[in-house]
Amino acid sequence: MLVSARSMRLVIAAVTLAVTAMPLRAQLILPDVPAEMRGVEVNPELGSTIPLDARFTNAQGQSVTLSDYFDGRRPVIIVPAYYDCPMLCIMMLDRVGEALNATTYRLGQDFRVVTFSFDHRNTPSDALAKQRYHLSAYRRAADFENPDDAWAFLVTDAPTAQRVCRALGYFYNYIPERREFAHNAALYFMTPDGKIHNFIESLEFSGPQFTVALQEAVQGDIGTIWQRFAFTCFQMNPNTGEYIIRPQTVMAIVATSCAVLLFVIVGYMFAADARSRRRILDSLRMPPSQGGDSGGNNA
Repeated sequence: MLVSARSMRLVIAAVTLAVTAMPLRAQLILPDVPAEMRGVEVNPELGSTIPLDARFTNAQGQSVTLSDYFDGRRPVIIVPAYYDCPMLCIMMLDRVGEALNATTYRLGQDFRVVTFSFDHRNTPSDALAKQRYHLSAYRRAADFENPDDAWAFLVTDAPTAQRVCRALGYFYNYIPERREFAHNAALYFMTPDGKIHNFIESLEFSGPQFTVALQEAVQGDIGTIWQRFAFTCFQMNPNTGEYIIRPQTVMAIVATSCAVLLFVIVGYMFAADARSRRRILDSLRMPPSQGGDSGGNNA
């Protein structure tokens, strides 16, 4: 059966309407997001370089720059956090620690981790306490001659923290009445020369996922689009302490799926139309049967 042009136009119009309606639906959902979470997002530009000249103080009270942690050989995992966060940062750093124990790569030898506080009130003593706690849970901690070469914990002033966070595409809000920050959980996989290669925005990631992302930072491969969608679908609701679905990302996924579906449907219609035309043309070209000719001769 041939597909009419009118039917095809109706299908295209229906799918297009569904796709274009997505931003409106997202706008209807957005007001449900708590006010303190407005503008809080993780939106890095992959391949961009962070400011390696940014100056910090490490857990030992020494002045350092980010460039001190990029040697051109080992990838670096960056974890923004603040050290007196009551919940999310604790959970994120614990999850990173679990992933470090699960991966086959060796901390301090194959890669490094840098955690910096975006709260200027944190001190080197706070950083040292965090460093000792998390390195003590690492199974090969005895291998470290210099803890700062394995998992560094840094502090800095507010403008420097904001500068580095903006370069990472990491945006947060300060809540004065609670003296806390509204922020998401994220870790960044950096190339050995300081470029953003990939990121995970979730507390739910496995050891194998962590290992693959780390390996890609060395090899230069890009993770699949579906992995990134899975890593960026959720954000924390600071009122409940639970993760909620991020409407913008979900709408983007649905819109992309609808666009793919549109191309599949149109392609199938064109293929079915071509097959139908070929069948009709073949039937018109078919010669008269041999049996009909002999019956006429015998008569």
